[in-house]
Amino acid sequence: MKSKIHLLTILITFCIYNTYGQITTTLDEVYVNGQTSVTNCGTIDFETTENNTLTFYYTLTKTSSSTGEGFLKIKLKYNSSSNGAERGNQYITSNLWNSNQYVHTIATNIDASEVQVNGSSIYLEFTEVSSPFDYYNSCEHSIIKTPVPSFSLTPTNTTVSCESTSVKNFTVTPSNIPNGATVSYQWNVGNGWEDTNGNPISNFTTTSTFVQLRPYQYPPNNVSVTPILNGVSYPQLTSTVSLGTFNPFINIVGDDYVCSSGVYTLDNISSFNNVTVQSVNSSNTSIATASYNATTGEITVTKVSDGIITLSAVLQNSCNQTVTKTKENIQIGIPSTVFNATITGNDSVCQGQNYTYALSGANHPCVNGIVWSVTSNLNIVSQSSNTIIVSKNPFSTEYAGEITASILGSTVEVNKGVWVGTPSNDGLVIQKIGSYDLYAGQWSKLRARYIPLTYVSNDPLNITFEWQIPNSMIRNYADTAYKDVKPRSSGQLNIGVRVNCECGNGEWEYRLFDVAGGNGNGGGVLTPVGGN
Repeated sequence: MKSKIHLLTILITFCIYNTYGQITTTLDEVYVNGQTSVTNCGTIDFETTENNTLTFYYTLTKTSSSTGEGFLKIKLKYNSSSNGAERGNQYITSNLWNSNQYVHTIATNIDASEVQVNGSSIYLEFTEVSSPFDYYNSCEHSIIKTPVPSFSLTPTNTTVSCESTSVKNFTVTPSNIPNGATVSYQWNVGNGWEDTNGNPISNFTTTSTFVQLRPYQYPPNNVSVTPILNGVSYPQLTSTVSLGTFNPFINIVGDDYVCSSGVYTLDNISSFNNVTVQSVNSSNTSIATASYNATTGEITVTKVSDGIITLSAVLQNSCNQTVTKTKENIQIGIPSTVFNATITGNDSVCQGQNYTYALSGANHPCVNGIVWSVTSNLNIVSQSSNTIIVSKNPFSTEYAGEITASILGSTVEVNKGVWVGTPSNDGLVIQKIGSYDLYAGQWSKLRARYIPLTYVSNDPLNITFEWQIPNSMIRNYADTAYKDVKPRSSGQLNIGVRVNCECGNGEWEYRLFDVAGGNGNGGGVLTPVGGN
């Protein structure tokens, strides 16, 4: 019983599927460009027409179960494996049908470039707008076309170097030429060209697709050619001719530095007969000037001040093309690195010893001499281009000294400050800090100050102080310039101090202080004689 029910269900489903709407799309006729009729799905021939109009006469037939509502589309296939591209459509509603038929037309335009010589096709497709959205195709019309003759010229652009006599080749490439056709080429090359025999030419006709031309004017005119097929002229083809880039292999040759004046040349310029020097320039005439001697071919660079320039030369050929050649980063005079030179050696010059000092960082071809000098508290023992040996002048008491290296022909001076011998007591003083009475159990604070005459190049003082303080209690500080003093009795105190340095002990400097009576415990007020 179950098997019978299943069989009945399958039969009902099959009947419903086959009786559901179906539409037949029939292509009755195609008019090509309004004059050629193609029927029975025959081949549509565009021949040589570029823009083609196709008008399709069609009949749609439907079953009674179909609503007939949907889209009719024109589909163009470029080849057999491509999907059809839509080229037009109509929307057909159910009320347009006459019983079970709908007869109408639809048109489109197809360019010849959209199809192949053969292998393309076109057809109609009706697509339902309701379930099951089936589509129904007509038969396909094959499309063919006759290839259109065409021509191309190579190169389309070419360059000619100034005064170059190299041959230039020009070639016409024909396509789709019918068998037995007569083809010629009418050339128009204007002025500036000659044939390979040296004969100037302007207009000529050939049957060959290939010509060789040699320039003799610069630039020559463009090269044009008109193909003629069976007496019919085709569009003119042109190769644009222009001057090539002017950049000869010529460089400015010379040193990377100029001390006072320097000579530069343009190498390889003699190999270019048509190249001349139009001008030479310095990038900064406040540093150096540049001049050109056309007779010798030399560029002279003359120093004005220290610095860096770029030297340039403008070259020109007979075609009035110019190019600028440069030589960059030419050091004029003393470089900035020499201004940062230093003198190395000991910071102190002690009595009875010789000390050697060396100039560092001043090596340069423009440094052609060093003049050494020292202050009056030093003696020069010997000297060379980069070193000097000095000793202390025993007859001088000046503590600060200076060694100087001057570079000849420049404003460069390199200085080193030194401390000479031991300090004198010039500039050495003892000061009382604050002004308060000193009683038993109280202290006075003293300070030593040493302020000698110095040079900018001197390093900070590296000294200590040594004190002589009689009849007093003393309290020390880490900084030896300070002492706390507590006199034991009234009267006067003569306090001394001197400077100690690398070379030894300096001269004593004394100052007399009055000590007033105290409070009975042995203390008193410490007052400098002559004021603070």
